[in-house]
Amino acid sequence: MSGRNFVDPTLFYYNDLWWMFVSETSNKNCYLYYSNNLTDPTAWIQHPQSPIVSNDASKARPGGRVIVLQNSKIIRFAQKCDKYYGEAVRAFEVDTLTITYYSEHENRCKPVIQTWGSDWNANGMHTIDPWWIGDKWVAAVDGKAADDIHWSIGIYIHLAHRKHIESDWI
Repeated sequence: MSGRNFVDPTLFYYNDLWWMFVSETSNKNCYLYYSNNLTDPTAWIQHPQSPIVSNDASKARPGGRVIVLQNSKIIRFAQKCDKYYGEAVRAFEVDTLTITYYSEHENRCKPVIQTWGSDWNANGMHTIDPWWIGDKWVAAVDGKAADDIHWSIGIYIHLAHRKHIESDWI
């Protein structure tokens, strides 16, 4: 891919196509591309509604791996960067995803992760990578320390029942 200063490409496979959310360094626009061939750079097509987020740094920049659940529910994570970089991560459920139409809405759990305390994540959290491991969700997250220099990795484990998590956490 070329033509823009792309950051944080997020790939996933859905309905026999590869899809990619990607932002620009301005953090204000999120573009959507699709392809039937992951490795052929000429096969990627920009979605006709792209950018799917325009001029909104609170939800444009990808913030972690897209999740495609068994019921075909798709969750897109986005960094909240309108006040400062790494402020939080929000979750958006994709309502419609076809080669001609895209729509989404924000999950009711707002934000999914955010800064808190005065230690490892006091000044930022901007990426989440959740995994369902049979009886619980485990998520790797990042945090910017209180010294405003160091980034760390944290692991969250959610022990609640899966149905609860799908409706409340992601």
